[in-house]
Amino acid sequence: MDCNLFGGYVDVARFWARVEKTETCWLWRGGIRDIRTPYGFVAVMVESARGRAVRTESAHRVSWELANGRPIPHGLYVLHSCDTPRCVNPAHLSVGTHGQNMVEKMARGRQARGPMSQRRFNPVVAERAPGRVRIRVRRLTDEQVRTIRTTYATGDITSADLARQYGVSNPMMLTILTGKTYRGAGGPIIERARKMQGANAPWARFTEQQVLDIRRRYATDTITMDALGAEYGTKNQTISSIIRGKSWAHVSGPKNMVVRPRHRKLTDDQVREIRASRAAGETCIAIAVRLGVSHATVSLVSRGKHHADVV
Repeated sequence: MDCNLFGGYVDVARFWARVEKTETCWLWRGGIRDIRTPYGFVAVMVESARGRAVRTESAHRVSWELANGRPIPHGLYVLHSCDTPRCVNPAHLSVGTHGQNMVEKMARGRQARGPMSQRRFNPVVAERAPGRVRIRVRRLTDEQVRTIRTTYATGDITSADLARQYGVSNPMMLTILTGKTYRGAGGPIIERARKMQGANAPWARFTEQQVLDIRRRYATDTITMDALGAEYGTKNQTISSIIRGKSWAHVSGPKNMVVRPRHRKLTDDQVREIRASRAAGETCIAIAVRLGVSHATVSLVSRGKHHADVV
């Protein structure tokens, strides 16, 4: 026999055939949602624009509707008084709000352990006088915090150095210096941490003297960025940023230098030869084969896109 109470149809005989009735709970032996929340579920046939379709419904909700002969009121939950998710015994089921469900869970000790969850859902705990919030993990003492803040305010040490010294992360050290944590410890509070630049930054790969040498050598010698990068063990892009002053801008010395071309395969005479040959009607491919370059290079040179300074 089908029953139409939950926006669809369920086979009542098949439903109760999958229920094991004990002296207390009626245990659902059909399918469950998952291992962590073993609530039973039932396939419910519903009518749609394209015909009959199937949706799933919790077994204890179906049991409550079958026992009471009416749909569950909108917005309400079906609560267990036995704390057994598989139970579908109508005597153990009742309707209530989500808040009531949480209060019952707290009262029976089935909640996740923690002061915030108890204060939120347990009315007994919520009525207690508010006390000082305890810090679960306090890695530094008030004296250490005052020393940290004084050292940072009076010296040129970085927050990263202090973090390594006291065994905390740099973000944690910044919250200590700005007073977001350990508010009552005392010591000078800063509004904003100093900018870490140059050799003081924990990610720095060069010293200021090395940066100065790179700029001077590139400005006075004919050394290339490839040679400087190989010598200092870094990429050409890093050397280029140093030379143009995009990085290490606070270091004195020549800056904003024009980066020289990294490769110059053609001499000035070869450039003039290419342009003369193209003017005479020779193809780019023939010139490229003769000079050992690509035909794209020949095309760019002949149109003045490359080696524009050669007349």
